[in-house]
Amino acid sequence: MNNYFVGIMLVLASASGFGLMPIFTKFVYQDGVSTLTVLFLRFFFAAIFFFILLMVTKTEVRLSYRLLFGTLLVGGVFYMVQSILYFNSVHYLTASMVNLLFYAYPAMVTILAIVVNKEPLHRNVVLALMASLIGLVLVLGSGFSGLHKIGVLSALGAALVYAIYILISNLLVKEVSPIVTSTFVAMFASFSLLIAGLATDSISFDFSTTTWFPIMGIVLFSTVLAIYGLFKGLEIIGPTKAAILSTIEPLVTILFGALLFMDHLSPIQWFGAALVILGAVMVTKARGQITK
Repeated sequence: MNNYFVGIMLVLASASGFGLMPIFTKFVYQDGVSTLTVLFLRFFFAAIFFFILLMVTKTEVRLSYRLLFGTLLVGGVFYMVQSILYFNSVHYLTASMVNLLFYAYPAMVTILAIVVNKEPLHRNVVLALMASLIGLVLVLGSGFSGLHKIGVLSALGAALVYAIYILISNLLVKEVSPIVTSTFVAMFASFSLLIAGLATDSISFDFSTTTWFPIMGIVLFSTVLAIYGLFKGLEIIGPTKAAILSTIEPLVTILFGALLFMDHLSPIQWFGAALVILGAVMVTKARGQITK
């Protein structure tokens, strides 16, 4: 099989895995599972799978104290907070709305990069940011008053924290293999979530056996496959093409949200969704780098 085609399929599989995450989460919440419980299980099992992957691929693991602290900060703080906000938003909004609002993160990454890293502000970047902003306004729609404010703020907050996480992670992966970084990020995230869950008495495994299916869907498809598929695809087809292909993620969420939960967008919201995705593509092409 053509190696380039394999790379494309890996990136599409990755984007689909990320897009299915709010869908799986909706099913988990139907059984009353707490946010901290599902997140702890997500990162705990993901860390195990990543460690196995490291052993199978015989990847060398060598981290300085500085890099170890960096992965602790990224996984134990930023990724944990981002995940809590994202999964919390699923409580209040449809899966489609959550992912569309969260997809504001490419624009946020760009704004932070301009402010923090002093990246040049090109015309195409400005147009991309305008498209994303107008798209978000249209997605929220004139019925914004009917949306749960906590859900909206949680989704946008998750996007902002994820944008910060990306900028810091990009510094780490320049010195360490992305798979090694992902392994330690997952490990530290699960450890932090366990502490938070025990401190607030929010972790409980008293749920039905069938709930393990969507939980393992989050672990296998929306975490391990999604992250590993993206990194392997990056090696084959490059960051810009991978980022553009990854914009199918919200479309996957919208499709399965409509099929399984009867989520529907109005024509204006569909147009807004198109602008959000277009903005992400334009940002990627303008900056020439991956934002996922």
